Amino acid sequence: MDVSEVKITKSVDSVNKTRQSSQRSASELSADKVNSTRSEAVRTESVRIDVSERGERNNKTREKANQVIGSLNIVEKTADDLTAIVNALAGITDQASDNSLSESRRQVLDNEAQDLLRAIDERSQVKTSDGARPLQGDPIELDIEEFEEKELGKALKVILPETSTEQLGLATASVSKVEQILNTRRAIENARNQLEQLRSQVDDSKVAVQKVLERVDIAAQNREASETSIRDVDAALQLTGGLAAGIGANPDEAFSAAAVAGSSIRLLSGE
Repeated sequence: MDVSEVKITKSVDSVNKTRQSSQRSASELSADKVNSTRSEAVRTESVRIDVSERGERNNKTREKANQVIGSLNIVEKTADDLTAIVNALAGITDQASDNSLSESRRQVLDNEAQDLLRAIDERSQVKTSDGARPLQGDPIELDIEEFEEKELGKALKVILPETSTEQLGLATASVSKVEQILNTRRAIENARNQLEQLRSQVDDSKVAVQKVLERVDIAAQNREASETSIRDVDAALQLTGGLAAGIGANPDEAFSAAAVAGSSIRLLSGE
């Protein structure tokens, strides 16, 4: 065996050793990467659960908002009914203003007027789905979850004006006597104005509820975007950390496939 054969044999042995070392290093680095990926998968699942819980709370807030809208719709319908009753009372008052009416006819009209006043008090007792009486001073509230309240400021509370005959100024309305008719007409006009203000407040409250829902949606989107960004950064850091750990454990063996190929060629060529 000449010197050149010995040289080539040694070169081949060196390449084999280098190739084995490279395979072992790649195996170790791959294991680190797999472990890092598994860790990230577990952490990501935890984030998904957290987002899911927050999404559920957002849905609860939306359900509460829908209940508030439902309560406001009930009030709006009641305001329409009350306005119709007041208009009927105005019609009776117009009839009673005829000076030629007999006392018996005037008394009949007054009885009808008193029936309408009782109807106003009855309708003012209307209840919402949660048992509240919003036209008797009970507030309509939109409770917000604690984490949302910190971001959105405060919960929404709607307090509407009461609509009993006492509050509308109709408690003493009567058409039994001609001299009472003028005061009754004034009271009717005042009641109409109050009911119009009630409708306006109901409309404003609906807009306020919608704005709360918009802020809830925006806050949820911001949280989701923030959590996604944090999750991506953590994933990159974990992957980098895993690779760094593998290289730190075997610095001499952590070279690329391209470097291995180049070294092998140089050994075989005798450089």
